Order: sequence, then structure tokens, then C-alpha cells
Amino acid sequence: WRAGRGAVALVLALATLVAFAGPAWADTHMDESFSEDGARILNRTSKNDEARSLAFRSDGSVVLGGWDDNNHSSWKALRMVTIAIAADGTGSGPFCGSSSCDPKTDRKTWSPLTDSAEEVLLLSDGRYAFVGHAGDSGNKYDCVVVVRDTDASLDTSFASNGKSDVRFSTSENDQCYAGALQSDGKIVVGGWVYTSSSTGRNLALARVNPSDGSLDTSFGSGGKVVYNAGGNGEHIKAIDVQPDGKILVAGTTNAGTSGSTTKPGYPSSGNAGKSRGPSCRKEVAPPPHPPLLGKRATT
Repeated sequence: WRAGRGAVALVLALATLVAFAGPAWADTHMDESFSEDGARILNRTSKNDEARSLAFRSDGSVVLGGWDDNNHSSWKALRMVTIAIAADGTGSGPFCGSSSCDPKTDRKTWSPLTDSAEEVLLLSDGRYAFVGHAGDSGNKYDCVVVVRDTDASLDTSFASNGKSDVRFSTSENDQCYAGALQSDGKIVVGGWVYTSSSTGRNLALARVNPSDGSLDTSFGSGGKVVYNAGGNGEHIKAIDVQPDGKILVAGTTNAGTSGSTTKPGYPSSGNAGKSRGPSCRKEVAPPPHPPLLGKRATT
């Protein structure tokens, strides 16, 4: 999934969505009130950097999560990045809004592997949750939820150090790429876990308590759900919580036909297997994405 990056800057392409607010959306022109030309590019390192997700705050500023290069020693040596940019496209610090902020405080690494923030969630109490994955002491991947306080410091009341490790397996890799908030503030995360040589990667879903980072044991089995949709290369890529509390996930599976997508639905308890099971539909040829309006920020 790293093919074709070729960037030496953190390309905030998604941040250009700010440019489409109000009249700028109607005529598809870039909003030049945002960073002067409607786009913002940050040179984070001399190697590759990438923004993976964003969320808008009530004042119009943007919080981003992603990764940048750590020490250039390996393509896997990446560190998690969490930054904020003002509504006008200025600033790049760790939420503090001051030019005196040390930009390095918004970077965090736990391992020689890829530590990345894949989903940004704004908690109702003003804190910030970043769903992603990080390496562990055993040199394998775990799903993680990292919570920063309102001042961008790591919230040490959350899993004691600001990072909750959501382990679907103690011996195999698991990674999370999607997250969502329930109406009660609980954090739902999803991705994949490697289960065996025959079943490969399976869909993985978990629910985390926002107060202390513990798993919500009322969900699934011990706070987690692992589901095989019939393939061995499965991956949750998006999560949404419906008004009735049911959790909808979307992702991929290689079951049946190449290029299939899968959309399992789970009750709020996560115990799909106790009733009719996930309402799963596979689409051989999903419709194409609508064209993006305006121009992209490029390097």
C-alpha cells in the first residue's frame, strides 16, 4: 500500500476540504483564504510523510493524524503524527496555537515498525482520540488508541500512558485503520488480525471505554469481535454507528471473487453470532467514487 507515494512532504490533500466551505464549494474553486492558495503542504522530513485522516473542530480548525519518517533506516521506521492547523491554514503545532511550540512533541514512536494514526476522533469532553497501530516489544503490530488531552499532551489517565493497546492476538499481527464514536462516547475500532495460515487475515472489531482505555467487556467476547467472511485477506476500512446503536463496518474480503467488498452489520452488543449473524453483502464491482471537485494538493 506504499506504492506510488513518492512524496517528500506531508501532503494535506484532505485539508483542502476546508477550501470547499461556503461559496467555494459551489464553484469548485480553491478557497484562497485557506493558506493563501487553498492548499497546505508541510515538509515534515526529508523522506516520505502522509496524512491519513482528519477531523474539524468547532472553530473550523483541522486536526490531522498520520505518520512521518522516523530515522530513514527502513521503510517500516515510521512514527505517529498528530497535528492541528488553524481554519485559515496557518500553524502546524501540537494544538497549542503558538509559534513557540516544539513541533517534535506531536510525533510519537513506540517501535522500529510503522506507528500510524489512521482515524481522528473528537471526544465530547474536548480530548482527541487517534485510532491506528503501533509496534510492540515483540516486534509485531497491535491496534492502538492514543488519546491526547485538550492541550495535546498525552492523557495519562487513559491506559496510564495515553495509549491503549487493543490486542486481538498475543502472538500474531493486528492493525486498525478505522474508528467511530458511539453516542455514549465509547470508541469503536476496526481493522484486521492474522488468525492462521488457512484463514489469514480476518475482520477485527473492538470497543474501548473512553475514560481509562479499557476494553468494554459487554461487547462481543471480552470487548472484541473477530469474524471471518469466508476469505483469508479481510480488512475493515470504515466504521459507522447507526442511530439505533448498531455498528456498520465496511471493508474487503477475497472470498468468492476477486475485488469483493463486505459490509457486515453488528448489534450494539457485538454478538452477531447469537442472532442472525452479520448482514453481509459482497459486491463484485462496486460503483466508482464520484470525481473530486477542484484540484488536489500535490508535491
